[in-house]
Amino acid sequence: MSIQAKILYYNAIMKQIGKYLELEEAKKASLNQLLVSIEKSLGIHITIHDPRGLFYGATISSEWFRHRHELCSYKRSGDADKRCIQTCLDETGSHSRQSSISKIKHCWKGLTEVVVPIYADDDFKFIIFAGLFKSKESSSIFQSDMIKTFEKLEICDQKRALNISRVINHIGQSILLYLENFYFASQEDDRMQIIQRYIYHHATQKISLEELASHLFLSKSRTSHLVSSLFGKSFSELIKEERIKRACSILRNSRKPIYQIPPLIGIENEYYFYRLFKKEMGSTPRQYRQQFIEDKKCD
Repeated sequence: MSIQAKILYYNAIMKQIGKYLELEEAKKASLNQLLVSIEKSLGIHITIHDPRGLFYGATISSEWFRHRHELCSYKRSGDADKRCIQTCLDETGSHSRQSSISKIKHCWKGLTEVVVPIYADDDFKFIIFAGLFKSKESSSIFQSDMIKTFEKLEICDQKRALNISRVINHIGQSILLYLENFYFASQEDDRMQIIQRYIYHHATQKISLEELASHLFLSKSRTSHLVSSLFGKSFSELIKEERIKRACSILRNSRKPIYQIPPLIGIENEYYFYRLFKKEMGSTPRQYRQQFIEDKKCD
């Protein structure tokens, strides 16, 4: 395929994405459908890392939040598993929080993925991994049938990685719009929607009633009264609810160490996070995660 043909091909895919994620369609569509369609179109596997817990209420399978390719699952135990976590969670997560630039990630198994950090207004949101490729022609890690599976993989050059990252970034931006519409489109009162959107976008930061009041062009006392009358709760209660929802999503959809979660959702004190979570959810974060794992086994 020529360079011009590839450009037309990727543009066609992005047009399809845009049509699929029109705001009206987002009310009835599932992200699962979109992601499956993109995987088939591009011939790739997609994995989402959601360290901010943004997907807490979206219609999406938890399978999208783990590297589910059989080569990724191969030898995922003990020290080998720690190396996978270090590469995919720690190193890639650190890079993505500091830079919006996509990169090619090489793992210790000889596997390669295109890593695309998704940002909005210079604020890091989540990561999309696109693969799976091989970084070299052979690997001493795989045995038996796994060798054949590895050999069938393609090597991803810079040009292909650039085209993939372009499409994936467009997908990421579209997903952000989808999530907003999914969470807020049902609100009939514009004031409720404005307040909820503000909390949604600022929950991971230090946020105060005074800042919301400034955003609404109201006094602090008037804003406090408005929030209470609209939601039947205080501003601080709404913030706590949003942060706990995100913590639950992270616990369900990642293997991130629990002590790393509080700063990702806007809570600085680890011990306060544990107390708040137990109060709101009736269990500790560890118990909540373990219960989710057990329930999933029974499905």
